[in-house]
Amino acid sequence: MVEPVDYLRILKRRWVAVALAMGVALWAAIIFDILVAPSKRATTYEAAQTLLMTQAGSNGTPSLAQAALLTTVGEVPRRAAAKLGATESSAQLAASVTATAQPDVSAIRISAKDHRGDRAAAIANTFSDELVAVVDQRAAANYQAQVDQVRTRLDQLKQRINALDSSLGAAAGGPVHDVNTAERDALVNQYRLAYDQFQQLAAQGPPSSAFTTLEGASPLAVHPGGLRPPNRPARIAFAVVLGSVLGIGLAFLLERLDTSLRTKDLAEEAFGLPVIAEIPLLPRRQRDLVSLHSGPRSTTAYAEAHRALRTILLVTRPGVGADANGPAGKRALEYDVGASSAGVPVILLSSPGPAEGKTTTVAQLAVAIAETGREVLILDGDIRRPRIHTVFGVAGGPGIHEVLTGQSSLDDVIVDTAVPGVRVVPAGAHPARSVGMTRALSPDLLDRARRRADVVLIDSGPLLLAPDATELAISVDGVVLTCRAAKTTKDAAARTAELLERVEAPVIGVVLVGAPEAPLTAYYYRYYLAHPRAEQAHVGSPNGPQTTPVGASRQPAAGEGGAPPRPS
Repeated sequence: MVEPVDYLRILKRRWVAVALAMGVALWAAIIFDILVAPSKRATTYEAAQTLLMTQAGSNGTPSLAQAALLTTVGEVPRRAAAKLGATESSAQLAASVTATAQPDVSAIRISAKDHRGDRAAAIANTFSDELVAVVDQRAAANYQAQVDQVRTRLDQLKQRINALDSSLGAAAGGPVHDVNTAERDALVNQYRLAYDQFQQLAAQGPPSSAFTTLEGASPLAVHPGGLRPPNRPARIAFAVVLGSVLGIGLAFLLERLDTSLRTKDLAEEAFGLPVIAEIPLLPRRQRDLVSLHSGPRSTTAYAEAHRALRTILLVTRPGVGADANGPAGKRALEYDVGASSAGVPVILLSSPGPAEGKTTTVAQLAVAIAETGREVLILDGDIRRPRIHTVFGVAGGPGIHEVLTGQSSLDDVIVDTAVPGVRVVPAGAHPARSVGMTRALSPDLLDRARRRADVVLIDSGPLLLAPDATELAISVDGVVLTCRAAKTTKDAAARTAELLERVEAPVIGVVLVGAPEAPLTAYYYRYYLAHPRAEQAHVGSPNGPQTTPVGASRQPAAGEGGAPPRPS
């Protein structure tokens, strides 16, 4: 289950992504504010005129919906553009106008927007006036057409009646006379009806205007809709907030896509093994100092983390023989704090891939163990890239290769280092020729190494790249895996754990190197800065915390005693 503090840790690890997103958003806001034309950032004005319909549906007057359509399409925009003397087309001018029908109150609202308030009012008023003019002209034309139609009908009927009167006077009596008389009576009735219609139109008169102005147009300043802030400080603040939101989202996305092991929990989940030590990031200002930062006078968090690893390894006593509760041949680990050195442990340190802190951890661990008065022998089993002798500043002469090939004995190739209690067996003059011969390390060479030290450490090659490292893993008493935070991947960790499980190697645990969340990262610096007396009592020196250079004298730490008796 993800705790809230885990989210804070993710943001702490990905602060660069958050800062980058905020910076990009801030610069985008500033550039936008500088480069965008002032006219596009100016205040927009809106003016509206409301027309009330008074002659709805009479004399061909359009409905409200039809009037709203006429406002922005057809003759009204063309007449308005000509009257305003607009440089843009009638369609472009009509795009700034909105006509909204309000049938509940028999009204229509015509609004216009422009960057100038007076022009917005002029556009709204002109479109309203032209709409009224067009509607009135159409109504007047419709009225006049009706009057002309009735007049024409009356004239036609009168001419026919006059013609029948002439024929009736010429032919009196008979059937023809009777028919003409009936036809004339019918025409007279039609004439009377048409005349009544004419009288009604004359009494009605020309139609009055269909609309009356309820409210003239007055410009009002409005701001663009959406989330756009109205002024520069607000826009910059909005950009910072938006950038931080995007940055947080980017941080969680990168965390989701990142397959590297950055925390203790991720390392334990990927390896399926406990993390027995978290080595903090070494401060950048100290990376140019001597490579060995451990020692009886060193109180840095870096040195204390290796002392914690030392304690776990000295408490965990590798046993020999089969585990009664496990598969045959699998080594067991006994936890015996008070155990003597009767069984000198041989610990192999390896890693899934290269450059994951394996060699450095071997060297630092050796110095930390030597603080207790124990003798440490380091075997350089990394035959492809031997480096342990360079860390201690000793010559890379004859070593394991010569012992394996019978050219030298183990005693001849053991080299004393400048750190008291730490001795090294280099890989040899031609270590690459020893590929495939590492099985000779077990059991004879390892037994001889046990008789010459209290603790034997082996620096091997990467497990996923060097098969001989796997052969060494099944020959030792315990295996410690190192992985580098933000470098070792989950896939590499899973493959390494599967490989060691398949060969039933006695794995003790995992060391997370470069852990950004190591618990000792900042505590010791604050503690010794605030309690110098406690610091002096701890290190046994009046000179305060120092980094022990290679070759400095070493005394057993208080309470740790001397070296345990070496087995014969």
